[in-house]
Amino acid sequence: NFERLMIAGAEAGDFGEWSSTLGVKLDLTVSAWCTDDDDEGYGAALARLPELLADFADDRSAGAQYEELWRDGWEALMASWEDIDSGAAQLSEGPGRIVLVEQPAGGPRLDAMALHRGLKERGVHGHA
Repeated sequence: NFERLMIAGAEAGDFGEWSSTLGVKLDLTVSAWCTDDDDEGYGAALARLPELLADFADDRSAGAQYEELWRDGWEALMASWEDIDSGAAQLSEGPGRIVLVEQPAGGPRLDAMALHRGLKERGVHGHA
């Protein structure tokens, strides 16, 4: 049953959430095949979805067959996460549901999934 993996992949792709590492890598793989307006790419990804899900769900491979597709995105995401986890980038709660994000000048923009994980791990504004 691939339901949880598909949901985690959709959460990553549609909402920028890091609900599971495999879900994030699944989204990165599908995104590598597609562009925003690429019906052909999404069609190809959809056709390969059963084998893709089987590889990601297999505890021994966990998506390794598709690593060349997700690796670059994963490394960029982990760089964002390391900035948050190390404190180089700061998340501060403001009034209401506002969160202030401070990061080192000149660096790339923090990835949305890394921000989600940072908010969730810190329990900021109900993200626990």
